[in-house]
Order: sequence, then structure tokens, then C-alpha cells
Amino acid sequence: MAFSIPFSCSSNNLAEALAARFGILWCLQQGFHNCYLELDSKLVVDMVRNGQATNLKIKGVVEDIIQAVAKMNCEVNHCYREANQVADALAKHVVIY
Repeated sequence: MAFSIPFSCSSNNLAEALAARFGILWCLQQGFHNCYLELDSKLVVDMVRNGQATNLKIKGVVEDIIQAVAKMNCEVNHCYREANQVADALAKHVVIY
């Protein structure tokens, strides 16, 4: 599933974390408990997997993701930007408009 919403933030990693949090919380609200979360930000993936954020701007968002993932059967994986063409196209769409 893919979606596109605008975020006002200062870094690509924060944008990635905000989008991941939005998606995971949306899945929980819809009753989905099995999911794959694929991010092209290796930094955010590592923060979620390790259970700690090193960046204070992202810390609260990453903690929300960790708590939500703990309630689900959710696998968090890194994917290269080239393999994530749908998300890249949606991100460009938001930037254009």
C-alpha cells in the first residue's frame, strides 16, 4: 500500500520517520497486525531495530514507531531508494505541488 501526505520538516530522515509512524499507526487503526515496513533511510531502520534514536529531533517519532511495531507482527527492513520507486514518485509528487 502506498500513500502520500505532506510533512513540514527539515530532514529526509525525519520525513521518513514521520511517514513510517503515520503508516504504522494507520495499519493499527485499520486492524492490520501483520505488515512489512520498508524504508529507504537506513538510519531510521537502524534506530527502530536498535530501539534507540541518536537524533533528538527524531527520537519521539522513532519511539512511537517502536511502540506501534511492538503491538504487531511487523518486520522493519531497509530497501534501496532505487527499489522504492513508488514511494519516490509519491514524494516527488508532494514536492511538486
